[in-house]
Amino acid sequence: MIAEQIHHYLRTFFIETNCKIEDETSDYLTVQLTADIDKRIMNRPFYWQFIESTKAEITRYSLNFFFTSKKSRHASFLCAGLRSR
Repeated sequence: MIAEQIHHYLRTFFIETNCKIEDETSDYLTVQLTADIDKRIMNRPFYWQFIESTKAEITRYSLNFFFTSKKSRHASFLCAGLRSR
């Protein structure tokens, strides 16, 4: 059930922020980020500083989220909050 809830939350978030859903099944979600969302969540300040100062073409970032226990080298892993040591 928790995987379904996370999938629904992520799908809703990316749709509401105008990101493009590239591919989706019940097991995974592939999303192409907008420039604004990329700036806010991907932590690439040097990339964006370079792009804005040189006015270079933006490379769109895509994320893959998997909601099953199957592992993929192209997956993005979610961490909810800070981990205690």
